[in-house]
Amino acid sequence: MSAVNSKGCNTLQARDFSYGLLTKTEMTRVLWAVAPENTPYTEIVASTPTNIAMILDTFPIPFVAKEVRNSMGRGTFLIENEQQFMDYAKKNDVLYVQEHLENDGKDMRICVIGDKIFASYWRVGMEGEFLHNIAQGGELCYDFIPTEASDLVLRIARDLNINHAGFDVMISNGKFYILEFNILFGNQGLQTAGESIEQAIYRYISEEFDRPFPTTPLPSKKIVS
Repeated sequence: MSAVNSKGCNTLQARDFSYGLLTKTEMTRVLWAVAPENTPYTEIVASTPTNIAMILDTFPIPFVAKEVRNSMGRGTFLIENEQQFMDYAKKNDVLYVQEHLENDGKDMRICVIGDKIFASYWRVGMEGEFLHNIAQGGELCYDFIPTEASDLVLRIARDLNINHAGFDVMISNGKFYILEFNILFGNQGLQTAGESIEQAIYRYISEEFDRPFPTTPLPSKKIVS
């Protein structure tokens, strides 16, 4: 059911299932290679006393800490004091820490199939909540997506030779950042001109790749015994 929320967006409640084949560490290193200026400042280091001290000296509070193998907003924490970070560090062998990007309570999911944008929408977090993921109570909002965000996603997908992924994009202080991308992403709420994501994938494969011959089954050979 659609509704208008406090941020003025027409929203749709939905569940979102997003899984990635890469760990967050691998994904971030890939983004560093192709779009370092559009990747939040990140440190990925072993959880040692020296590195814990380095993180606390480097990042102003609040900052973001993540578990390297998790999705749908799980294992992502807004660190608001030193004790919270120490608790996180005790539970994780790898410290994955990012700068906290100021934002207006929403980010974008932009889905690519083939070399085109299949669908895009805003993910609007609950009032006062840090996470915007639909699985964490966020809402879908189909307001206008900036062209700059779509162009950035298409360039990165092309550079990485990705033809099927959902990219999470945030605007902070007028700049576009890629938070992460998921090779396997949720398809609820993704309808474009009446076409399902399955139909779009089939159409892309049919147009991109020649069908092998023969296109009809060969007659079976009878075996006489």
